[in-house]
Amino acid sequence: DIMLNRSIKDALVAEEKFFRSRPVYNDLVDRCGVPQLVKKLNQPITSIESYTIEIQMGRNMNVNQYDQMDTVVCSGQSTLDTRSQQHPRIKEI
Repeated sequence: DIMLNRSIKDALVAEEKFFRSRPVYNDLVDRCGVPQLVKKLNQPITSIESYTIEIQMGRNMNVNQYDQMDTVVCSGQSTLDTRSQQHPRIKEI
């Protein structure tokens, strides 16, 4: 295709014709070729991206918790006092 100076669009059309014209690939046409390869290769990337977002969200939550603890410690207030303000059901014994 490169030697023939074919455009990508023309090469993809020729590839599809190739798979459709070969009996051995008749049942596999929907799983052959560059477009299907792109879909398959993008699946793990999409999965990694979504997992990375979850990790980032979890990290941000942890940073916020440490920031709250730092504020409590620096203010001289006990963590139990702070927790009981956030959750009224927590009582000091």
